[in-house]
Amino acid sequence: MLLPAFTAATPQQGVIAPGIQIRSVEDGWTCTGNFLFESRVNASLYLGIADHCLNKSDVGDPVLIGQDGATGRVAYSARRVMQARGEELVANDFGLIEIDKPFRGWATASVLYYGGPTSLAACSSLRDGDRILVYGSSPWHLRLDALQRMEGYAHLLAPPYNFDILMRTPAVWGDSGAPALTADGRAIGVVVALSATNLAVCLDRVFEYARTAGGLDIQLLTAAQRNAGSLPDF
Repeated sequence: MLLPAFTAATPQQGVIAPGIQIRSVEDGWTCTGNFLFESRVNASLYLGIADHCLNKSDVGDPVLIGQDGATGRVAYSARRVMQARGEELVANDFGLIEIDKPFRGWATASVLYYGGPTSLAACSSLRDGDRILVYGSSPWHLRLDALQRMEGYAHLLAPPYNFDILMRTPAVWGDSGAPALTADGRAIGVVVALSATNLAVCLDRVFEYARTAGGLDIQLLTAAQRNAGSLPDF
């Protein structure tokens, strides 16, 4: 059974969705945005990103989101919070891009192609061999869905922050930050390292760190909460 269909962009309005390409205005990097988050304080909207993409960027630096002129700003870097707190720099590879206010209306929580997420999954529930769905927007994919959508299996779990995804078609440069879903559409991780076994961080753990140590009162938005998407009939 399919969920309500994903709403496509119109010529008058773009779409900002998990799996979209994000590019630095000043520092030359290109990565993939993952899930959509909302501030409980002022309704600001954020896209997750791999924190290592932000190595040359500072909070407040501008970014381009997608291909239709949307913009945003670097809002959070786990690495910078950990440095400020004097903590060991473990693999907490998660950052946030705030979507500029004029483009908030473009945002959907539905992951490109797949739809979802239906909820936030606990990494502790993940088992070796569990099916994982990934959508990356590297320029090398030439904007072809057949190359951007990737599947794999959870492998060599490495708690507390990481798990590996054994990919049929490995992620490539520009896919860093890509959203990872469980087979039933729950948000499980963020792709952060590119190889035959792509490393991902556990979304529940890096999200909780952003809320507690980072002081961000945010929530993960599901497809049902903001522009429902469709999941394949597995």
